[in-house]
Amino acid sequence: ELGADRSVPEAVHVADLTAATLPRFASHPHKDSRAPENLYPIGGLERALRHRLGDAELMLRALRRAAHTPA
Repeated sequence: ELGADRSVPEAVHVADLTAATLPRFASHPHKDSRAPENLYPIGGLERALRHRLGDAELMLRALRRAAHTPA
């Protein structure tokens, strides 16, 4: 994104740099079904967050139990 105060040539330059840079971060279909849209840094962040959250089933059970417990 660029601010409206930028000129068209500046916007074109940034778009060209982005188009040249982003492909090297694109994931591959054998590693991520959302490839190439899901970039490697995003996939790494998702893995780290899933790891920090712990077991998804355990979390879901705890949330359901908490939702059914009277206040």
